[in-house]
Amino acid sequence: MALRTTGSHPLRLRITDTRGHEAVLEDTLTVPDPLAITLDTRLVVGDQWRRAPAPVSVYWYAGGLLEQERVTALRFLVNGQVVSDRLVSNMRFEAPRPGDYALEVQLETNYGRTASAPATVTLIAGEPPHCALTASGDGVTALTLKAQCTVPMGRIARYQWQLRYADAPGTLVDPGQSTSAAVSFSTAQLARGLHEVQLIATNDKGQASPVVHWTP
Repeated sequence: MALRTTGSHPLRLRITDTRGHEAVLEDTLTVPDPLAITLDTRLVVGDQWRRAPAPVSVYWYAGGLLEQERVTALRFLVNGQVVSDRLVSNMRFEAPRPGDYALEVQLETNYGRTASAPATVTLIAGEPPHCALTASGDGVTALTLKAQCTVPMGRIARYQWQLRYADAPGTLVDPGQSTSAAVSFSTAQLARGLHEVQLIATNDKGQASPVVHWTP
């Protein structure tokens, strides 16, 4: 005998022997409601400082399932909008801007039971780097300028150097050293008369430092 619903179930058992004697047993069997399904989530932001833009992965864990009960439908919502209804162990979405993102996981089982779990993740704008320039060399036969940058969050992804020479003061020259934290000048370059050096450092989220100026 298998009972597939909760509640009170009256039982009646009739027993008869070979001599025709009969006994009837009656009772009521109560099947309680099962414990509710527990649904927990874990969020993983693809940036150590939770800076936007960044990918966010949502993992879910269901507990309290009955024997032979399984999850048959799943929905992931971001800010009230369904972004996925695939039956997968985790969902990843791109959070493009700083701010709060309201997340929710909803599930349904083959027994028609449901559960949901809300969560919130907050992404920030982050901070740009700040740089200073230090010089070494006599400035006549050799000169090296080195960027010393403070990066509160992330890393430096690019250095933008621009040079201005005394013989062409209206033109900024790009020396093409975007991955280098230092720029060096030869005697021939210095003979032109180095008028100004500018530097902008950009971090891995595209945030640029204030322009740093150096003049001899």
